[in-house]
Amino acid sequence: MTTHAAPSFNALIVLPRLKVINANCIGGDITWGFPAITNFSGQMIALERRLGVAYGLKLNGIGIVCHDFQTKTYGEYVQRFYQQRAPLDKDGSTKGIVESGYIDIEVSLVYAVQADEALLKLSEEEHADVAAEVYQAVQEMRLAGGSVIHRRSHIKPQLVVLSDDSETRESQFRRVKRQLLPGFALIGRDDLLQEHFIELQASNPEATQLDALVDKVRVNHWSETDEAGETTWRHSKPEGSGWIVPLAVGYGGLSKLYAPGEMAGVRRNDVDVRIVECVYSLGEWLSPHRMTDMSELFWYPSYDPEKALYRCNNAYTCKAI
Repeated sequence: MTTHAAPSFNALIVLPRLKVINANCIGGDITWGFPAITNFSGQMIALERRLGVAYGLKLNGIGIVCHDFQTKTYGEYVQRFYQQRAPLDKDGSTKGIVESGYIDIEVSLVYAVQADEALLKLSEEEHADVAAEVYQAVQEMRLAGGSVIHRRSHIKPQLVVLSDDSETRESQFRRVKRQLLPGFALIGRDDLLQEHFIELQASNPEATQLDALVDKVRVNHWSETDEAGETTWRHSKPEGSGWIVPLAVGYGGLSKLYAPGEMAGVRRNDVDVRIVECVYSLGEWLSPHRMTDMSELFWYPSYDPEKALYRCNNAYTCKAI
């Protein structure tokens, strides 16, 4: 995609309560605790390549709702990852231990689908069969490096054809949101990062957006003493400020775009290659029932050739609730 406009879609595929074990929870150089957004967008693209042509599906966005998680760590205040023994080399020698961060998660995935006319005209039973095929395909794929485990649930995967009527469409979204509870949807909060960056620059013109990111996600404590000598401790996380987290959202180019075969040691020699670094922003875990527009749930990939920026975007807009 070459535009930052929110994707169009006329249907949803809802895959409820997927259990993923040993997924990668190191989302970037400075973040950990949940797979990066690009893990999910990459899975969406791989799924479209696998089933899209056969079923008339174009997957334009993915919504992520987490119901449960368990990081493979130990420790109290300072968390450390459990390490796994690497297989022996061919000569029987041991390999060096490379730190790996794993997490078990239970997530529901909602795909924003642009379906063709033939798919839209199918019966409800045939739509259910398509959703079941997608669910089966996802179980055979990796998600953030983890394995998707089949589990029984009273909520079945479904393909929801969206109505053109706004009221009916809102009713359909309400039903989907109820099926995603209890859980928290991961959304983008670029607006909070920009607001905090402006606040920091007002007092420190040399502050960077990285300073704003670090300062926003940590808890700052300070004391205030009144005229009577009474001291009150305050902190930077007021009630109602939300569950804000640092988030790896894509990659920024550090080099020119090399032609296929021009750079040695890459995974594939038939595609263009460039050196990149991780791009960070802020995200928020938000209960789905607080969303008022269906598009706020979805992440979608974009590419800016002028800035060499590959990143995932989210259409959530903060509203007073």
